[in-house]
Amino acid sequence: MRWLLDILAVLTLLGLLAGAVLYQREKLRREAVLERAATDVRRLELEVKFRAVTKAVPLNDAGWPLTIDPAWFGTEAPRNSLLPGERAWMEVAADAQAGLQHPPVRMAVHGDEAAFWYNPRQGVVRARVPSMVSDAQATETYNRVNGTGLRSIFEKEEIESRPPGSPAAAVLHSGTR
Repeated sequence: MRWLLDILAVLTLLGLLAGAVLYQREKLRREAVLERAATDVRRLELEVKFRAVTKAVPLNDAGWPLTIDPAWFGTEAPRNSLLPGERAWMEVAADAQAGLQHPPVRMAVHGDEAAFWYNPRQGVVRARVPSMVSDAQATETYNRVNGTGLRSIFEKEEIESRPPGSPAAAVLHSGTR
């Protein structure tokens, strides 16, 4: 009878150890996905600034590219690793959203939202995040991936009345954008 209890204790210990290992693996996997998404947002931002400063593509009157072309990145266009499945790659902000720094819909809830949002009047790129259990978790993920500081994923943004920044100013002050 004693050996049965010993075997049960060893199996329980092995099960707990396996669970801890699996938890750590999943945590590292999630971390890698977040880092990949943040890196791809930075790649998009840098390419937009490069194209604006070099005037290599048609620019709007604010000095930003009218759109972002996946061909700019060769065979490895940035992709939002947070969102599963096939979806539109980039949503270009409508004229009514010209003063926004963030898309009105920041979470990909229905599956028809684009992975990224680009505002050509401001020169900003944002990645959408998947629908999450809590506002706090979604906000933390959004802020981390996009390098922003929203208080809530549902925070309504006031449209800025200031004129859009120039690409040169964005390059010089990229830490403040």
